[in-house]
Amino acid sequence: MPGPVISPGLPDWLRENSLASSLLEPSTTSNNYGNRKIAKKLVPSQKRTVLLRDTELFIASGKEIRCADLKDLKTASEKAERIPGAGYQTLELPNLDFDISQIVKSADGETMIVVGECDVGIALLPAPGVVALGARSKIALKYCRLGSSASNDKSKILRAIFHPLGARPCVVVLTDDALIKVYEVEFNKESSFVEPSETFDLKQMLGIERNNSFLIDDVEPISMCFGGVGSIWSIFTLYILMRNGEIYTICPFLPSKWMLDSDFMEELKYELQINQEIRDSGDSSIPALERHNSKQICFWIHEISRLIRVQNLANNNQELEDEPAGFILPKPTLPEFEAPLLQGPYLLQPAPEEILDETIFASDIARIGAAQFAVIAVIWSTGKIDLMLEFDSIAPRWHSNSLKYKKFNDRAPYPVISGYESINIPLPDATETSSVVHPSFVIDINFPHTLLLNHGFGVELLNLEDWMNNLSRVMDQEDDEGAIEEALNKAERTAVIRPIAAPRGVATHPVLGSTLVYDAYLGYVLIAATTSKPGFAILQWPSKYHSRMQKLKQERSDVSSTSSRPTPILSSQNSLLVDKESEAAVQQHINECRQRVQLFKQVIDPGMLAAEVQINNESLAIMTRLRNVLFEEMEARYSRAEQIHAAAVLQQQRFHEQISNIKRFHSQLQEREKQQESLREKVKKTTDTQQALKERVDGILAKLSAISKKGGYSSMSQAEQDYVEETHGIEKIVKQITSKQQKMTEFMETLGRTAAVVNSESQQFKSKVEQDKEKEVPDSNRQELSKMVQKEHRLILDIRKKVDHLEHQFQEIKLGS
Repeated sequence: MPGPVISPGLPDWLRENSLASSLLEPSTTSNNYGNRKIAKKLVPSQKRTVLLRDTELFIASGKEIRCADLKDLKTASEKAERIPGAGYQTLELPNLDFDISQIVKSADGETMIVVGECDVGIALLPAPGVVALGARSKIALKYCRLGSSASNDKSKILRAIFHPLGARPCVVVLTDDALIKVYEVEFNKESSFVEPSETFDLKQMLGIERNNSFLIDDVEPISMCFGGVGSIWSIFTLYILMRNGEIYTICPFLPSKWMLDSDFMEELKYELQINQEIRDSGDSSIPALERHNSKQICFWIHEISRLIRVQNLANNNQELEDEPAGFILPKPTLPEFEAPLLQGPYLLQPAPEEILDETIFASDIARIGAAQFAVIAVIWSTGKIDLMLEFDSIAPRWHSNSLKYKKFNDRAPYPVISGYESINIPLPDATETSSVVHPSFVIDINFPHTLLLNHGFGVELLNLEDWMNNLSRVMDQEDDEGAIEEALNKAERTAVIRPIAAPRGVATHPVLGSTLVYDAYLGYVLIAATTSKPGFAILQWPSKYHSRMQKLKQERSDVSSTSSRPTPILSSQNSLLVDKESEAAVQQHINECRQRVQLFKQVIDPGMLAAEVQINNESLAIMTRLRNVLFEEMEARYSRAEQIHAAAVLQQQRFHEQISNIKRFHSQLQEREKQQESLREKVKKTTDTQQALKERVDGILAKLSAISKKGGYSSMSQAEQDYVEETHGIEKIVKQITSKQQKMTEFMETLGRTAAVVNSESQQFKSKVEQDKEKEVPDSNRQELSKMVQKEHRLILDIRKKVDHLEHQFQEIKLGS
């Protein structure tokens, strides 16, 4: 089956000095790879500076990351719009102080790994729609450096990838000191990105002691990848490639929190039945190691089932119909099995030639899964590509510290892999410039059987479609090894094309990163960032591929968190969104295009339309004219769709604002009603109190008015009448006492005058007896008068007490009434 074909020429929006070209131009502050000195022993340095999220392109250049939407760039170029600034946006990552060599996107498109030579970090990607032409030039992102900043560890970062089953962003980092570190990142928890949640020491797993000079230490990892689709255990498997080309695996490789799909649990149950039969079988021909592995797998799946039941009980999902679509589970732990076993190295059949040259090394690994087999691709520094077939998938194995099971910790027997094809890419001799960029793979997510190979001289495209499909059909029908070998011999070999190569007169063309874009508006485009100038290529697949790929793309967009729609610039002028004149102009343009198509149909010979398409000048001219007309109609419809989308977005924003205002007014109204109800209660209470006081005052006034009237005793009670009569009697007594006091005062004054006359006459007589008599008479009178006054005073005090007592009783009577 023919693969993709390179279209001659490039559209205007991808040519030199275009907006897309400026996006990929190398930064002036980045490293000068042409003058960089390379050590004798080459240090692996893969470059992946291009990242694609739907149609949003992110480019790392030096310490800067640029981004733009390719649809916006193409639209602006075709409409000849003048864009202020550089035509792209830059991402601001705080405290990033290293040159970026790799950027890797998570499966959900929400986070990105940023890798330097000795540093690695994670950042949140902008939300869909934020990357838009004409928006703000800089986008601030949340960025966290992985690892402790105080550590003196300067080990080189070889590869950093996301774990496909991580419940939260889980970054797996491979370093040149043979360590695999796992970071489970929580952006609001600092400890999650300072210390790894788990570390795997490959040397220790291989039984090699570190810093032991008596042992030959040739454990040099170079790259890694996850198994992906295929067998039930492939997604749990981590493949590790060594510098000498050996392949090791760790299965199961899980973070502390991971996601399990409910449908996948059914496959685990089927796997449980198979391993239970092997474990409980009485067949003596089954090896003890295989029986032991089946026992481990049964324990592991039972532990997962237990964790799911615990989660269901916690969520009150005890019945099957209430089972959720997936589970977030902790890492299963087994009582006798400590950690997964490092399996390998793979045994290649037939055995490859031994490489003795130390300057030749394996560079990268990729795995393409199918239903019953998988293809493992390994690229070497010389340009050699080994394509190997994995028919028997890796099964889980665990390391045990128990003396009973320690004999099963041996990695033998080694897994077997079949060598299928070796492709030698004719690369010139490596130079200091080209050797900086070591070859690396990029898998096309749109066409999974397509591989991109980036190297120091350009980009190669490998198409494995033909022979992989033939092998799948044969394996579905029969298991005969002879039939499988015959099908592989009849199938076409892997097709290799070089869509991007070094320009004329340039010996090297190091590619720092590449990606493939497949979109109905953009087409099938290969984009590559290099050390000198960007590279572009337009690819075309046969028409039979397009319907299948559109279906797959639609399925991916249904579960993807990003949007595949263009990002139109929203205008603040409402009149532009609902301008009836612009609507009429667009509709008129569409009608004109339809009329032109009808005219073309009348002019073109119907036999030519019905016959097979022939490549000649006449048919090409007709198809070109039709293509131009259809393109104009598509542009008109696309413009109208942008207007409708912008209007819908604006209406949605207004609708949400109105809803929020209604909620706010409703809460304010409820608060006012509560305040009014409280005031009504207070007013009512005050009114009732005033009414009671008014009634009491009216009663007292009525009684007082009855008393003031003559003969008004009839309106008073008997106690009140007695009180009034007693008060009148007391008043009479007081008047009598007052009259007596006045008489006694007059009498005292008369005595005083008499005493004065007696004293004047006694002075004339000098007789002592007469003087004594004159003194005794006034003294005796004074004593009698003083006794009388004291008696009257006591009587007045008693009367006052009685008056006070009567007044007190009168007050109590008033209160009681």
